[in-house]
Amino acid sequence: MINLLLSGNSGVFDGALSELISIANKTREPINCYILTMTLTRVNPNYVAICDDQVEFLNEVVKSKNPENVVTKIDVTEIYENEFGKYVLIDTAGIRKTTDKVEQIGVDKSKNLIDRADLILFLLDNNTLLNNEEKELLETIQNKKHIIIVNKTDLETKIDLKDENYIRMSTINNIGIKELKERIIKLFELDKIEQSDMTYLTNARSIALLKQVKEKIEEIENSINMNIPISIIEIDLRNVWEILGKIIGEHYEDELIDQLFTQFCLGK
Repeated sequence: MINLLLSGNSGVFDGALSELISIANKTREPINCYILTMTLTRVNPNYVAICDDQVEFLNEVVKSKNPENVVTKIDVTEIYENEFGKYVLIDTAGIRKTTDKVEQIGVDKSKNLIDRADLILFLLDNNTLLNNEEKELLETIQNKKHIIIVNKTDLETKIDLKDENYIRMSTINNIGIKELKERIIKLFELDKIEQSDMTYLTNARSIALLKQVKEKIEEIENSINMNIPISIIEIDLRNVWEILGKIIGEHYEDELIDQLFTQFCLGK
């Protein structure tokens, strides 16, 4: 048996289809393909998990080559949100002067994220002198919560950094990672949160879930304005009910949604 693991959002469909057809045409061994996917629209509105219909189509295609072939979808959205829903880590584009219009869009977006970020991890190269853009950015982040990380400390030191309150890191030699974790804990006083302080933990989780609800409602409003079929909107509406159920510790059954649609004659 050939085991495959693919990952991505709904955009992985075309690549998965091409790869599966190619492999299925070259072997008689059964193919067991897993597609790891998730929805993360709060980070990128286009990042939606591959849908069941797409997976079903992939199954039909591979089974036409060999009935033992199987494509399985693994949606890790809930696992991710439960573990990391309160945090969004963004690796920004390099910030430098450029005449390229497309690259400038990325630079402008990065600068905008600096204003919005709760914590800035500013990564510098130990083996390179500071350029003017980096010096300007160091000034810009002074009034924001930030941690300066100087990487590649296993190489010759060339960086001319006046601020000595930085973390020396070498990812190759696993140096500085523990110190970075400790610095983040200290900055946000995470060490003062007792395990028994369930009120804080519950509130933090609830806030993260409510943000998801807000985003889903905005998606529903946009869908209505675009005259999207009500059967599609119903999926997002059900998701809203499910998220709200997580906040209060209850899960609404299908009957509640059915009653809502019946009373307001939606989709008729």
